[in-house]
Amino acid sequence: MTEWWTYSPANFLMFSARTYYRLFERHNAALWPAHILALLAGAAVLMLLWRRPNPRTARIATGVLATGWLVVAVAYFWSRYATIHTGGRWFAVTFAVQALALLWWGVVRARLE
Repeated sequence: MTEWWTYSPANFLMFSARTYYRLFERHNAALWPAHILALLAGAAVLMLLWRRPNPRTARIATGVLATGWLVVAVAYFWSRYATIHTGGRWFAVTFAVQALALLWWGVVRARLE
């Protein structure tokens, strides 16, 4: 292997930038109406926390955040990103564990007030 110096970091990428952007485009097109629901849920949580900050609203906010985290784990990392990156499944598992931790500490135990 006498041509090793001709390689650049770009030669070791798993996918191109075009593939990555196309992945986002396909993902957003597949989930299109859910964007509005996510915005409305986020706005509702912000209004609850702004008007009546108490342990109950903190539980609701954490539950909405954990649900979103779990959706990202399954819908993006597990279903889409894993098709172009070998670590995609590990990212999905990590996000799912974080979502479960948010549910445990924020909703069940109410420690994130």
